[in-house]
Amino acid sequence: ITAGGAHCCLVDAGRMPSESVKGLFAGSVAGVIADLCTHPIDTSRVRLQIQTATGESARYKGLIDCLYKTVKYEGVRGRYKGFGAVVAASAPAHALYIMGNEAAKEDLKYADSWMSPHVVHFIAG
Repeated sequence: ITAGGAHCCLVDAGRMPSESVKGLFAGSVAGVIADLCTHPIDTSRVRLQIQTATGESARYKGLIDCLYKTVKYEGVRGRYKGFGAVVAASAPAHALYIMGNEAAKEDLKYADSWMSPHVVHFIAG
């Protein structure tokens, strides 16, 4: 299918629709796993930033102290405050990014024969 003379890779008759669904699923799962790993540190970063903005005396001495006090006073769940909102926004974003990246790599692979796989991967993003 073409759109204004350009080949549209997501609705190509030769491509199985299940490949796009796999890309969406893989991207969203990868995004959630990445957020699971980074959210506690990001939460601590935000807490450290806002403690100086409020004008109160510093509650935390640094990152490790913030992580320790969060678990001590709020439990492990305190490290994941706001995680639902983060996942609601980032899972679809990661899903679309991975699906688009895979589609671009597939289309670029056949665009010019001079492109090496490294160049295709770099251009696809």
